[in-house]
Amino acid sequence: MSTLHIIRTSPFATSDLSECLNILNSGDEILLVDDGCYGLSHDLLKSLDPYSVYVIEQHLVARGLNAVENIQTIDMKMMVELTLKHTNSITWQ
Repeated sequence: MSTLHIIRTSPFATSDLSECLNILNSGDEILLVDDGCYGLSHDLLKSLDPYSVYVIEQHLVARGLNAVENIQTIDMKMMVELTLKHTNSITWQ
């Protein structure tokens, strides 16, 4: 049973990302949306080699951010596919 963790708030403004990482299990994945995109440059994400992290491209562009090497940029169609792939989802906001 896997979970998609959707991070909507900046990790520089809240502890949502840190709290999410405390309960992350093998097979879980993280999706950065809205202001969660600011997490691309957060040190906490550098420790996530065994986990998959995604960010929505349109949300990056809207905030004037650039993609980074270790995080997969996806579109809205792929977001839907991610939600269907996982048994559960948690939105951190």
